[in-house]
Amino acid sequence: MDLDKLSRGDRLVAGSALLLFVGSFLPWFGAAGGFAGFDRAGWDFFLWGAIPTLLAMAAGLLVTAQALGDVRFPELPVSWGQACFAAGGVAASLVVLKLLIGDRDCSAGCRQLDRRYGLAVAAIGAVGLAYGGYRKWREEDQLPQRETPA
Repeated sequence: MDLDKLSRGDRLVAGSALLLFVGSFLPWFGAAGGFAGFDRAGWDFFLWGAIPTLLAMAAGLLVTAQALGDVRFPELPVSWGQACFAAGGVAASLVVLKLLIGDRDCSAGCRQLDRRYGLAVAAIGAVGLAYGGYRKWREEDQLPQRETPA
């Protein structure tokens, strides 16, 4: 496996996708005082955690398959760098919004839950994914254009 085939944008996308994936299993929210049973990980939130993680996994697998496996994917109306940037933008928006909104536990009276370290790890991974997708898109713009056969 030759990692030199990965561009800087590809490395950012793959590394950030891995970081978001790991962060999705860590606790995002918990009750004050660390009561057991109140920790919630990223997979407990479908919109805020599962969708960004699935987008990150798809983008990470895409760049590693393209660079290391010499896989050719079908042509899109946009470049694959733009698709990675869009996936990263959606993932970052959802995770950062959850970071700002917070969470509540209404099982025994509604109370605000504390943010845990897993949410910060996932937010860093999601923002890094968006930036890596942007870098990948800009790197594709700088490559010489291939001629299409007539």
